Amino acid sequence: MKSHIDSAFRRTTLIVAVLLVTLLAGHLYFWYWPRPRAGRPDSESVAGQLVLAHDGLPYRLWLPFPHQNLKALEQHLGSAGSLRQASVELAGFDIFKVPSFGPFRVPPSREILLATDEDRGRMLMVVRMYPVIRWVLRAAGRVAGNPWLAGGEIQLGDRDVEIRWVGGDWMASSAGLDLDVIAQDVVAMDLFAAFRTTESIGVVPGGLYALELDKSRLSVSSVTSRFPPKTAVSSFVGSTGVALVSAHFPPADVREGVNALALLVRTGSDAAQVPGAVIVHRGAEKRWNLPGERLLSVAGIQPVSVAREGWSVWAYDDASLSTGADLIPAIETMQRSARVEGISSAGEIDLGQARVAVQLIDSLIGAIPLVGRSEAQLWARTSSILELFSDYSNLSYRIGESPDRLEMIIE
Repeated sequence: MKSHIDSAFRRTTLIVAVLLVTLLAGHLYFWYWPRPRAGRPDSESVAGQLVLAHDGLPYRLWLPFPHQNLKALEQHLGSAGSLRQASVELAGFDIFKVPSFGPFRVPPSREILLATDEDRGRMLMVVRMYPVIRWVLRAAGRVAGNPWLAGGEIQLGDRDVEIRWVGGDWMASSAGLDLDVIAQDVVAMDLFAAFRTTESIGVVPGGLYALELDKSRLSVSSVTSRFPPKTAVSSFVGSTGVALVSAHFPPADVREGVNALALLVRTGSDAAQVPGAVIVHRGAEKRWNLPGERLLSVAGIQPVSVAREGWSVWAYDDASLSTGADLIPAIETMQRSARVEGISSAGEIDLGQARVAVQLIDSLIGAIPLVGRSEAQLWARTSSILELFSDYSNLSYRIGESPDRLEMIIE
């Protein structure tokens, strides 16, 4: 009888032990294990308010569960070197030189927000840690006299940063930064990450954007207004030596107007010298300038043009003019799609060829002392961003007329 009871007790103990280990493993996987995990900005939290507000620093990145999602994000982006360079260009400091949080590179947290301005002079980081983690780290910081954890002033890059705790949030910010904002947007879906810009970035309008991941692609789209699924992807870049085609279509009252820029990668003996560029234009809207056109005009160098079936093609050499003329049917196809879908801008980029072309332009501009600081920064940042997507081959985008909508797919 006793042996029977002992056997039953052992079986029960084993079952309970297996159950506890399973529950613990499930808990660790769900809350801590690196993996893509979506979340939703909370209008009651500081980080959520900051990304949902229209006012504040012009560039803001919000990431839920960063200790899990950062690893997944890194797997979709470029090498550590490209991440380091991109962080310097885009945020103003090297993310790999940011102090660690005790044993954690990023502490287990519900959300993190990073924000900066155009000149990268002001910055803000907000981390909403798990309760036990913040108690332990804050106490450890006090014991060790570490201002990064306990609060105080530190030097981050070339700027003075104030560290403080506000409720359950750890914050690092430039001195005197105003955090008094009101959440205005509402997010009704879970996101892998969100990005807010209050200013246009090239063709990208200001707004709140969602980042989504799957095994083979990244996508960025407007949170508040989305396009229907795309039915087809154009394929006029890449094999033809065209690294990039970007087109703008004016509002409906001047719908026949079109501006398109193509960036070309030359082949042959001059392939590693200077990339080509061409503007294809039609209608009443003012023609876009070619890259560097204003600077070259000061030196007395003017672009040449040809007319083709109601279009004008502008470039600095015959080969680029010929390629631009060949692109007219593809641009007309983009224009027809724009009429149906309510698109104001669309484009496609062969990322491999674009990296080569932009790196060449960046190095050339860096060697010309007359080039303005803002233009030099634009090409340097563009080069850094393209390096992040070294594992991808194609980027396509479309931007709506009103309300502002954007969809960007990187494959």
